[in-house]
Amino acid sequence: MASDLECVHLAFNRVKELSLKYGGSIPHQAISEGFLFNGEKILLDNRAVGIFKPRQMSECAISIKTTMQRDGSEGIYNDHNDSGDHYKYALQRGDPRGVNNKYLWASMASGTPLIYFQAITPGQYTAIWPCFVADILPEKGYALIAESHKFSASMLANDKYEVPTVIESRYQVRETKVRMHQASFRQNVLSAYSGKCAITGLQNQTLLEAAHIIPDSELGKLQYVSDGIALSRIHHRAYDLNLLGISPDNQIHISDELKQGKDNKFMRDALLEFEGRKLAMPRAAFNRPDKDKLAARFEVFLSS
Repeated sequence: MASDLECVHLAFNRVKELSLKYGGSIPHQAISEGFLFNGEKILLDNRAVGIFKPRQMSECAISIKTTMQRDGSEGIYNDHNDSGDHYKYALQRGDPRGVNNKYLWASMASGTPLIYFQAITPGQYTAIWPCFVADILPEKGYALIAESHKFSASMLANDKYEVPTVIESRYQVRETKVRMHQASFRQNVLSAYSGKCAITGLQNQTLLEAAHIIPDSELGKLQYVSDGIALSRIHHRAYDLNLLGISPDNQIHISDELKQGKDNKFMRDALLEFEGRKLAMPRAAFNRPDKDKLAARFEVFLSS
């Protein structure tokens, strides 16, 4: 049987593979497959519980998980539960030192790191690792989870992971929140548009992006699907550069600059032929592009 630290290290290698394959949006089905060690399957999580220890580990948690409910909420992003320097993770109800909470106490006492699976949309997760249980506040009902970016094979040989400083953890929490925000926004916008470009109908996840109508930096912490449009990479780029405009009535406009390339077949097929057409709309009215924001952005296009 592998030691707790060895199991965790192998789990880190597995989530690294998943993150390289899926980016910041790992489907739960892939997580639930776990990984093999000496021909034995070791699970990474359990659908029913947030704090998880596989049977192959003696006392420490291998992962914690935050889920997102399928409640039809219009808002897709807000601050993830953090205290600036750390994430706040709610303890399982019941004995704060018992049930599955005891695995967090063991992880904290030994300094054994774990994986934090944070949901960005229902059934889709970002994996954060290595994470450490920095403190547990039973009277408040939560643990403080620190995040580090330090992970290497030498750590297993030395039987030690370095607990992050407050400054490092603060930096990592901020950077991860940005990545989760971007991944969450993209997943929700593409889902609203049925995984198709609103201009061309292109249906290829790797070539689609969520274009912001108003720049991300101007929208604040809470964003909605109606703040974005599913576009192919080339149309997203053209929109960002005001070479392509969308009026408040969802009509597509092409800049005079692009029209100068009308003799080029690719330019005609990819861009010019969509002049005057309307965007394909999400089924749900509250997910359709915000008309006021389209109007503000279209003014920028006209003045460019």
